[in-house]
Amino acid sequence: MAQRHTVYLKQSAERLKPEQLLRAIRDVEWDLVAEVCGVPRARINEADENMRIESAGRGFRRYDLSYRPGDERPVAIERWPTPDVAAGVIQEVIDDLDPKARWYAKVRKFLEECVDTVSASYGSARGEEMAPILGSQACLWLAQQFDGIIRDPCGNWYEPTDGLDLKPI
Repeated sequence: MAQRHTVYLKQSAERLKPEQLLRAIRDVEWDLVAEVCGVPRARINEADENMRIESAGRGFRRYDLSYRPGDERPVAIERWPTPDVAAGVIQEVIDDLDPKARWYAKVRKFLEECVDTVSASYGSARGEEMAPILGSQACLWLAQQFDGIIRDPCGNWYEPTDGLDLKPI
């Protein structure tokens, strides 16, 4: 079943090149990730050896981040085609927020200032253990670069830190 991390951004990521995102992910301290996430070093080595990114079309609409040999399912990193569509999606998210949640006011205020959103979608089957880590790290980097907050597959909200982790809102 596909899962998704989504980052909501105050600055547009429209001009982001696939090489920039790949470089940022390659720069992650993978030894620390292995320790914190409990991922075997062999999986991390395999991902590092096979990591590549391809653009599905012109501009940043969808980048496929592959981390396994061959044509196995990649992490799909996608953004909406126009600012108007992104604004509509962001408004839907605002409308669906739970006003009783402790984080409601902070998340709502932040989302009202957002202009772009990017999702990292990935599988969760056996052999895809690195996918959620790569997806969350892509969203973390985007949040750090373009002033964003992140919603995980469970609906929890996070702000980026200067490091590799996320701070719950």
